[in-house]
Amino acid sequence: MPGLRGGWRRVGRAQSFDGRWNGLVFSALFFLVARDSLACRLRWRGAVEGIRVIVQVLANRPGQRDGRSLRMDDRRVLALQSGWEPWYALHSQDRWVACRVRADGLGSDEGEVVVGAAYSEAGSWEGEIEIPLVSTAGETWLTLGRGPTADGAAQVAEQAWVEAPSALERLLSEDDVFWMRAPRLEGDWPPSWQRGWVYDLETTWLMVRPAAGVFRGPWPTWFLFRPRIVLAENSLDMSRLAYAAPELAQRALLTVLEDAAAPNIPCMWPSGTLDMVALDGSACGTSPAWCLPSHNFWLTYLWHPDREWLSRVYPRLAGYLEWWLTHRRDSEGWIVYQCTWESGEDNTPRLDPQRTGHRDISAEVSPAELQAAVAMSARILVLMGRELDRPRGERDRWESLFREYQQRTWECWDEAEGRFKDRHPPGTAPPSPGETYDGADATITPLHLIPLLYDIATPTQRERTAKQLSSFNRPPWSHWPSWSYVIAEAGRAAGQVGAVVELCEGILSRVWPENDRREYFDVGARPGTAREWWPAHIEELSVWRESYGWGATTANLLLRHVIGFSPDPDTRSIAFELTPGLPAGLRSPGARLTLANLHYRGVPLDLTYLPRSKDMLQVEISAPSAVGLRVVDENGNPVAVGIVEKRFTFPAQYARRYRVQLVGTPSATQEQ
Repeated sequence: MPGLRGGWRRVGRAQSFDGRWNGLVFSALFFLVARDSLACRLRWRGAVEGIRVIVQVLANRPGQRDGRSLRMDDRRVLALQSGWEPWYALHSQDRWVACRVRADGLGSDEGEVVVGAAYSEAGSWEGEIEIPLVSTAGETWLTLGRGPTADGAAQVAEQAWVEAPSALERLLSEDDVFWMRAPRLEGDWPPSWQRGWVYDLETTWLMVRPAAGVFRGPWPTWFLFRPRIVLAENSLDMSRLAYAAPELAQRALLTVLEDAAAPNIPCMWPSGTLDMVALDGSACGTSPAWCLPSHNFWLTYLWHPDREWLSRVYPRLAGYLEWWLTHRRDSEGWIVYQCTWESGEDNTPRLDPQRTGHRDISAEVSPAELQAAVAMSARILVLMGRELDRPRGERDRWESLFREYQQRTWECWDEAEGRFKDRHPPGTAPPSPGETYDGADATITPLHLIPLLYDIATPTQRERTAKQLSSFNRPPWSHWPSWSYVIAEAGRAAGQVGAVVELCEGILSRVWPENDRREYFDVGARPGTAREWWPAHIEELSVWRESYGWGATTANLLLRHVIGFSPDPDTRSIAFELTPGLPAGLRSPGARLTLANLHYRGVPLDLTYLPRSKDMLQVEISAPSAVGLRVVDENGNPVAVGIVEKRFTFPAQYARRYRVQLVGTPSATQEQ
């Protein structure tokens, strides 16, 4: 429409399209009323003479060639069906001045329309109504219902029209409650970063679905449009939700563990149907390496130390690791994948020369990352066992397992190349020289950086591997959340703050402005929500890839690596680590960069960075419940703390790690 300006935005748990055209200002707010009903509240003001609103419903799906429609003028309902799909009924508050259906672009305004072979697979089947705007300011409500029959769908739509105002009020109230606990970016952060942070937390919250089917409690889906549990993505997303709603995040993760179909936590739909089944019929889940699930569970606990929750998580994670040791350990003790689906790197020739997802590859390669991931998982079980005061013998077994697979990880070290590489049994070989995966050398993967975590690598291996971090800051690895997350976490563990911040800045300064764009909203995944991956060109994305949980990993990158906030492993105190990593563009003296309303271990606080020079900044912490602050640097030396207008302040250097402890607040363990 010439002259139309507008864009999508999130309004609480609703989606709004706001625009203006020829003096008319309007807002169309869409939201879910119930499982089978959608509502739209349309508001407008300005010149309306001659303007009619056309409301359109697309009913077709690829391959469906039959369509039916039914007009119910006395009920202000237009119902449509495509093929064997359910009926969809559009209900209007106001009487329409026109109503028609179109099959392959040909219109009809008859009361009932049936189309068959003339409706092509590539064509369209749609219905539309026209409503006049009769006043210079007003609102109208429209609802869409789904049902097995035309009348059933109409009843759902009519009931939704009655319930829509209260449903919207409830959704907005839920959003208010969420943001009472959720942190915000304030001050001189780039505006697109401030809003991008909101989109990420909203997308992450959107991933949590209510109890359904075999899932007895709230559960996290990996991706809105294909709702199923996937351990890797679920653990990563819920570690992020913990920033705003830790109790909900922990409940959702319990559902993943306790309602799983098997100890390996196979990918599963709410119906109980398994989604990732290998060629031999075995049900697969994601591995201990993909997205670092044990690490994410540990971070989620450290953010909100609930020992009752940990006591339920611990045996399930132990059972998960035991399953891999029993079912994915070869005759020589190496941990292997059944298929590339388990690895997360689907169809990679690094693991499967035939580039399949489902073929048995267990005898062809011993992946370096799996040995390291088993060692990491065992070390985390040691840490969890200490928190729960588990028997010493049990913890010693996990420590012994850590040592065993640490040693196997060391055996994957290539001294000549200075990196970890997969081990190939006799008779097998790595990918051919020059073979690529997603445009990169097929023998290289960010997963080979996992040994930098939890002191798995030797000091020499650690030093040489850390020097390679910058080489991973390029496509395809910097375009995918799963890989970028591992690079950043491994870099942080190795003390490579500069390389990690460079990676994060490149991603954030590109992705968040795209997610916040006000134009070209019909190109690629729509703004206002996180998407599956972060390609160089937004046109490479489709609407099908939006509202994707791990796309919000940009929030993890900001909090853990740019701000540098990380939970302290001592859960007996309200302590955390700060490693300020602001990129050069945000170090302008006089700037004020605040992470406000952060709730950490039950204590609300505001964290502000005040850049002073290219090397130094002032840290300011406001925590009303604290009576004091203790700060030590990475060498254990005390840092002087001042108080300015009830705010604690101390000087800091970029890329240096500090331990900060709030004094006088109830400890996390005392709160339970």
